[in-house]
Amino acid sequence: MKTNIKPDSKINELTVTELKALISESIREILEDIIEDGEASSSKNYINSIKEAREEYKTGNISSLDDVNKYLPSKMKGVKYIVNEDGEKKAVVIDLKRYRNVWEQFYDVMISIERENEETISWDTLQAELREDERKGK
Repeated sequence: MKTNIKPDSKINELTVTELKALISESIREILEDIIEDGEASSSKNYINSIKEAREEYKTGNISSLDDVNKYLPSKMKGVKYIVNEDGEKKAVVIDLKRYRNVWEQFYDVMISIERENEETISWDTLQAELREDERKGK
């Protein structure tokens, strides 16, 4: 369905051109993540590190955010905390240009925690299933 939206039209103070740029950047980042995930999941070191992280999590061998904060400067550039009315830290905003690798490691750990009870399959099995789906036109 084609519409007659002009490129300089506003969508909640966002131009169509700006929206297209945001969507394009989001898609580019998603594709980069998918490629990186595929490359990483075929790496024995990566898979072993996930297994180790899961074991450490299961045994409670993890550090709390407060423990980690003890080693960080109080005014770390590119890190901002969101606090509640009592001044308690409730969330954090980080500069992804500066700390992308740290975020990716944190994200990987969180994904492994979420998926710890999921059935796993080998990389070879996944590739075979994807080839079969492609053959069937899925």
